[in-house]
Amino acid sequence: MFSNVKTNSQIIAAERLDNTRNGNAVYYITMEDGTTGRTERDAMWVCGFSKSWAGLEVAYDVRRNKNGSYTFTDIKRA
Repeated sequence: MFSNVKTNSQIIAAERLDNTRNGNAVYYITMEDGTTGRTERDAMWVCGFSKSWAGLEVAYDVRRNKNGSYTFTDIKRA
């Protein structure tokens, strides 16, 4: 079952992964609170995200997937 979590934390690292078929960026993000996961595929908010956000305090929403991995569904500067 899917579950959504909303919280605040600092971004420790953001690694750019291969683009989607539609050419949109995907990132693998590590948070200070231990949460790690990928950004949503083909989501408009990811276009405004950058690796330069590492070190910033952010508010984020994350979804736990059936396989136990996490997908960030939204990240905003806190």
